[in-house]
Formats: sequence, structure tokens, C-alpha cells
Amino acid sequence: MRSASRCTTAASLAIALLAGCAESRVTAPSEGGFDVVAASAATASLNGLVSGPGITSVAALGARMPVELGGASAGPASNAPAAGVAGLALRLLRSLPAADGPFAVQGIRPSVLGRTYVYDPAAHRYVADPTRDGAPANGVRFILYAVDSASQEPRVGQETGYADLIDDGAAAGLGVGLHFRAVTGGRTFLDYAFTLTPALGGATLRVAGFLADEQDRLDFTLSAAAQASGGSASVQVAFAFALPARHFHAAGTIAGASNGAAGALRIDVSVAIGADAIHLTAESNGDAVNAALLVNGRLFATITGDPHHPTIRGEGGRELSPEETRALGDMVGVVYGVLELFEHLLEPVAALLGLGVAL
Repeated sequence: MRSASRCTTAASLAIALLAGCAESRVTAPSEGGFDVVAASAATASLNGLVSGPGITSVAALGARMPVELGGASAGPASNAPAAGVAGLALRLLRSLPAADGPFAVQGIRPSVLGRTYVYDPAAHRYVADPTRDGAPANGVRFILYAVDSASQEPRVGQETGYADLIDDGAAAGLGVGLHFRAVTGGRTFLDYAFTLTPALGGATLRVAGFLADEQDRLDFTLSAAAQASGGSASVQVAFAFALPARHFHAAGTIAGASNGAAGALRIDVSVAIGADAIHLTAESNGDAVNAALLVNGRLFATITGDPHHPTIRGEGGRELSPEETRALGDMVGVVYGVLELFEHLLEPVAALLGLGVAL
């Protein structure tokens, strides 16, 4: 039996495109030759990695970083993964002070190196615990906890592991070089290096690492460059993911530009699942979306109009069959999972730098 588990919409390009029916599930290949079973398996693996207890604990940490580390309250919540990834690079740029030339960016404050932080439910954030040891000499350690599903607050007394944030700033020159490593049950489930380099009128960043559970390992890279001049700003993001055990690979670019209140966003993502290839291109100015989804080189669907309620049509303008709609849900669900992941992975580092990346 074929069934759709949920369909959601939101006021953003990413949600309109990628979460329209992002978690549909079917149990047989579609008539068009696309292997829906493989897509469903890849989507399930990505969802499992993103929503696992380890990442949930890391997300809770990122939203509650200690004030003394430079952490800031998260900015307005965003349900737009693609906008969040591009917005991250723009916030990186805006967080840097104006300067006529290159300048230094502070990572972890030297005065807190070697400290271990625990969650204080009264303060609703992490605080230093002088009775704890084990933190790296060139970094800090955070105790991870199970998270209450209703309040999203860490459950003190239910420790699940720890996360070390190490300052590799010496290798980054004028910029910031950080290494984030999270461990539970003696197993590293998240490990990535983060570098941020300021430049005249802009900044560049790079992230490379992996996320793993007992079944799967996801390798990922992200690079971004942001520039600002006058009242305008632009960002170019490139990323790549791989789930080797699932024969899944994804790569893409996101380009964003803003001029005051106006902005534009363009997404180009290619996903390979086994023998199948999915290619999504989309652009939006916030008021309208224009997107095309190709499967194995053939047009599968177009998505146009109001981002809140887009019009979805098949080749030649025909309506999609129920099976094709469900297959579309699986395909965009895979892409959605790719873009959503960075919102979770980068939260602790972004909070440290005061960027307010919302989950």
C-alpha cells in the first residue's frame, strides 16, 4: 500500500519547494522509472540522522551557549532551510566589524579554555562547572543531555555524552578555526572543522566533517563567500553530502542577494541515488517561485507561483497523478533533508560567534 505521511507548506522558497510533501512514503518504484524505494530509504536515513537524540542534544546546546563564550540568543526562528544556509553566510559577514582592511575575529576567549560547562535549568543556559574536568586545554567541553520533547529543555540528570569545541585559531591566521566533536556512548557521532576568514568587504567560511549513527555515516562539506557593498549583500554557498552505504550523493549551490528589503535566491541541487539522478533548479524573489525538477534528464515537474501555495505540474502542464505526487514527495524530501541538516550541525559554532542561526 502507498501512503503519504505528511505534507507541509511554509512561507519560503525552500519550504515551498522542498517540504511540499517532503516525507511522503511509498513502497514500490514509480511508473516513471524512478526508484522510490531507494529514495525513501535515503530520506529515512537523513531524517534519522537529523532527528536523532545526539543532534537534538547538540541543537539544545547551541541555543543555550554560555554568555561568557560570546554566545547570543538565537534570532527569529526560521522554517526555511535553504534561506538558513545562505542566511548563515550573510550573518557571518554582518557579525564582522566594519574595516578598511583584513581584521582578526575572536573564537574562544582564552580565559575560558579548559573549562567544562553543564546546563543550568534556572538560568536556561550552560554555565561553567569548576568541579568537572576532561576539557581540552585549547578548548571547552559541554555536557550533553537527553532533551524534553515538549519543552526542548535539556534534562539535567540524564547525561548522554559530551561535546568538545577546540580552538584551532592559530592555523586560521586572522580568522577563526574551530573543531567541534560530539561523543555519546564512547562513539563520536558528529565531527567537523569550521574556518571563518574575514576579508575586505566580505568573509569566507568552510565546514568539513561527518555525522554518524549505528547504521549510517554522512560526510559533508560546505563553503561560502559573502560580500557587502553599501546597502547590498550577496552570498554564494556550495555544499556536498554523501551517504556511501545508501549510494547517495548530493551537491549544489545556493546564491542569495539582498538590497535593503528586497532579496533573491537561487538554488541548484543535484542528487544521485543509485542509478537515478535528480536535478532541482529554483529561483525566487520572495513573492514568486519558479522551479523545475528533472529525473534522469527528463522534466518531472514544475513548481511556480505563490511560494505559499505553488502550482505543481508535470511535463506539458498536466496534473501529476497521485503516484507521481508521492514520488515527488520522496524526491524533494531527500533534497529537503540535505538543506535542513546544516541548520542543526552549525548551531553551536554559530551561537558562539553570535550569529543566531535558528533551528
